[in-house]
Amino acid sequence: MQAMPLAPRGWQRWNRTWINVYVKVFTNSPLLVCMDLSLSQEEIIDPKYLWIGPDGKNLEGQTYANLTETGKLMLMGFKESMSGAYTCTLSHRIIETMTQEEVDVFETYKFMLYGKITYSQISFQLGKKFK
Repeated sequence: MQAMPLAPRGWQRWNRTWINVYVKVFTNSPLLVCMDLSLSQEEIIDPKYLWIGPDGKNLEGQTYANLTETGKLMLMGFKESMSGAYTCTLSHRIIETMTQEEVDVFETYKFMLYGKITYSQISFQLGKKFK
């Protein structure tokens, strides 16, 4: 991600690229990380994570969403109906070099998840149906 100049008070940096993730249905999704590589190598002050699902609702407290304290998300028992846009906003503080003032920063990461049915899953379901 390209470095951006600081604004006087609270600024936002957007990850404009959607990350496509294909998830085999009836399995757990891979871990989705609310951070990019460059940021993961920095010290982060007071991080907070907010994950929003395709229906626009906060994923905290949802039984199918496993959220970690470090901002990672795993969707349990993925179904095709869970496909869609997932966004995470990471808020944290940075210390402005010249003034030594703490500034709130918001980073947004976007994932597009697609449920994928494999041939073996179709064969298994058809086998059960025609027994």
